[in-house]
Order: sequence, then C-alpha cells, then structure tokens
Amino acid sequence: MSSTQSQLTQLTVMNWLLAGGGFSVVSICLGSLFARGKRPISYITSALGISFGLSVLIYLAQSLGLLRACPALLFTYYPFMLLAGTLLFFFFTLLVEPGFPMASPYLLLFIPVIAATGLMMPYFLQAPEAKLAQIPIYNTTDPFYHAAYLFIAHGLEPWVLSNILLFLGRTVIRVRAKRIKWMPKSSGIIVFAILLFCALLFYLWVNFFPSELARKAAILVSLAIVYPLYFYQQRNHELFGLSASEEEPEKYRHSTKLVGIDTAGILAKLDRAMEEKKLYRDYELSLASLSEKIGITPHQLSEILNARLGINFRQYVNRFRIEAAKDSLRSHPEQTIMEVAFDCGFGSKSAFNAAFSQATGKTPREWKREGER
Repeated sequence: MSSTQSQLTQLTVMNWLLAGGGFSVVSICLGSLFARGKRPISYITSALGISFGLSVLIYLAQSLGLLRACPALLFTYYPFMLLAGTLLFFFFTLLVEPGFPMASPYLLLFIPVIAATGLMMPYFLQAPEAKLAQIPIYNTTDPFYHAAYLFIAHGLEPWVLSNILLFLGRTVIRVRAKRIKWMPKSSGIIVFAILLFCALLFYLWVNFFPSELARKAAILVSLAIVYPLYFYQQRNHELFGLSASEEEPEKYRHSTKLVGIDTAGILAKLDRAMEEKKLYRDYELSLASLSEKIGITPHQLSEILNARLGINFRQYVNRFRIEAAKDSLRSHPEQTIMEVAFDCGFGSKSAFNAAFSQATGKTPREWKREGER
C-alpha cells in the first residue's frame, strides 16, 4: 500500500510540475510576441514554445481524464508536437546561421504537420460522443483511419528526433564545406540540441514500458531543457552570438543616455576604428564588444547609431563589410565569393548575399562579373 501511495504522490508532483512548466512556457512565448524589435527567430522561438507547451498541457489533461469534459481538444497535441519538431530545425538553424533564408526548400518540413492535421480532421470534426467512444483513437472501426492514427501516434517522437538530426547533419556538412563559419559559441547550441535529442530519445524508450511516471518524467526533462534554451536565447544573446541590437529610433525619443557625450567625436572614433583596425572582419563583433573598445556603454552606442545615423548596430557594421566586399570582388577576382564573405566578417554565404543585394541591388556574382569586363 505504501508503495502505491508513494507512486501516486510522485505522479501528483509530476503532474503539477508539468502543468506549471507547460503553462509558463506558453505564457512567456505568447507575451514575447508583443515585444519590440522582433526578428525571424523571435517568431520561430515563440511558435516553438507555444506548440511544445500546448502539446504538454493537452497531453497532461488527457492523461488525467480532464478532456472528457472538453472532447474538442482530444489528441490535438499530435499536430502541435509535429509542428514543434519542424520548428526545432528552424530554431537551431537560425541560431547557427542567422542569414538562413526562410523561403527555402526546407519549408517542405511543414508537409507532415499539414498532412497529419488533414488525416486527423475526420476525428476532430466528429461529435463529442463519437470522440469519447474512440478513446484511445486506434479503437476506431475504420481501417484507414486506424492505420493513419497509429502512424501519426508512433511517428511523433521520431519526427522530432529526425529534425534535430537534420540540423546537426546539415550544420556539420556546411561547416566542413566552409559554407558557414564555425564559431566557438555555436558549440553551446550544438550541446543544447544534443541534450534535447537525448531527452526525447529517453521519452521514446520509456514508451515501451507501461509506466506513466516514467513517461511524464521524460517529458519533464524535455521541458527542463526547452525552458532555459528559450531563456538564454532571449536574455543572454552573447551565448548564441546574437548580441546585435535591433532597437528602433523611436525608443530614444523620450529618454537619452547621451547627456554630456560628444556624439560627433564618438562617431568619428567609431569610423576610424572600423577603417583602420578593420573590426568589421570579426564575425563575433557585438554591440557590447565594440562599445567597450570605444569607451561607452552598449546603450549609448546603440542610441548614437539610431539617433544620429538612423540605423542599428548590425546595419552600421554591414556598411563596412559591404564596402570591403565590393573592393575585394573586383580587385581579387581569384577569390571565391565564400572567401570574400568570410574575410569581410560574414558568417555564411546566404547572409552575405542578402546583405550585399540589399545594399547594391546586385548579387555578389553579378558585381564580380561586371568588374571582370
């Protein structure tokens, strides 16, 4: 009896932890959608957290029998979990390669999410009584949907694991091919990806055992990894090399940190440092590191760039990188475009192409060809 009571107590604690973890992840990610200065990875991060958090909460409610009062939510965690798997690939990839184009063939990774949602739609559209009669859903008498539901149910974890493996494999290949520059900080991203992979592999393994406690413990471990991953990505950008400020000029209309600061002198000092020391060639150059070299705070540097030049830190640095690239492409035709990109401080060819095309209206290859004529 005491053993049974102990297990029930452990399950109760586990349920509360899962509820708190899932709800906090969803709440934080929803709130971050209203933050200023969002980038593509900000939307991916929020969507990932919301999808994963909702899948945890719906699974928990279903395991406790709470969804019998709200059958409309039964098994809706299947599409959410598949979506979380797809978003994981884009999340990790954007951390390693900020210039990764969102409009790429990798958008095909959303097809399983759409297909699974379509296959389960007949179940979702059924009357509540019909849904409750088919708990678990593989009790359905329709052979096609029986096979489809089983395929989706047993494909959730492998799908998420496959997306993490795809990220790891793609990153290794592109680094070895010198298509992206390996950064020491990238190792932190790789470690998080491997930890999450191991946690999900553990969850997949415990599903072979009839232990609800073990399954929920595995989910809790995954939450314990996802939560700090989100926190560090949002708050500790230095860990992931994302320290460039995207603040807008409007932020400084009613407050300033520039009282008594010679902004013209600071700008001249900045330009000299960039031109003479070629600081822009450092891919890891950040708002914090540059402001330290100049002798002002990151906030002051950001405000000077926004208020005096109308641009943010990344745009300022890219100005010098693009000018250097334009000279190199025409004066050193023997260099490849990738070599020029790396020499000028860009971390990937896609980021270089995007910035160069936006600044000049031409691709680096077109610019290089014109110089060879």
